[in-house]
Amino acid sequence: MSVKKIIGISFLIITGFSMMAFINLRSAADSNFEGIITYSTTSSNSLAAQTNGQQSTSTFYIKGGKMKTVIGGGTSFMTTTISDCSNPDDYIMLMDVHGSKYNVKIDKNVKVQDPVITYTDETKSVAGYTCHKAEVKISIDSIHSINEDVYYTTEISSSSCGRQYKGLKGFPLEWIAKFGANTRTTIAISIDKKSLSDDEFTVPPGYKPVTQEEMAQDIKNNTGNKGK
Repeated sequence: MSVKKIIGISFLIITGFSMMAFINLRSAADSNFEGIITYSTTSSNSLAAQTNGQQSTSTFYIKGGKMKTVIGGGTSFMTTTISDCSNPDDYIMLMDVHGSKYNVKIDKNVKVQDPVITYTDETKSVAGYTCHKAEVKISIDSIHSINEDVYYTTEISSSSCGRQYKGLKGFPLEWIAKFGANTRTTIAISIDKKSLSDDEFTVPPGYKPVTQEEMAQDIKNNTGNKGK
């Protein structure tokens, strides 16, 4: 995989996909949810396959106001996002690219627009939960946006902070993102209520603090060295 693809994919994850972890939930049902939700992702775009064959699964760890999302796995590419409602603007982004581990500094000057949410009367069952449909438009920048069909349940809730789905009236168990002619569908395949250690929401050893630019340059250097 080329450096250009790695950097491009990293940008998408930092600005879009991994932000799905930050949701705003205020339902009365199961308001103290603690446990693990596993999602499966399929895409009509070959981008994910080029990055990592195991990137079809993502895992959410939820405990009160804390949330961790892990996307990808294996030894090729993985991104982990950790947030805490006590300091929502200081969420943590960890990236593992071919064994090189980065703790990416997020630019706090980048403003994230609130999504535009339109609610519909459509419902469906996802992972045994009744879900309602919402159409969500998420602005990446002044030019680019993502349109998503989101199926959320009011039967699961947590006190997590809002970003991508800020203001959504429930917990998303399925979302279908549309990028032009391409679609990316993520759906919950298991919901496991269990106690989690606070250690799940800390940065593991071995991650190098970097800016996005420093990470991109480091990936480029490492790729160049491997080619010699």
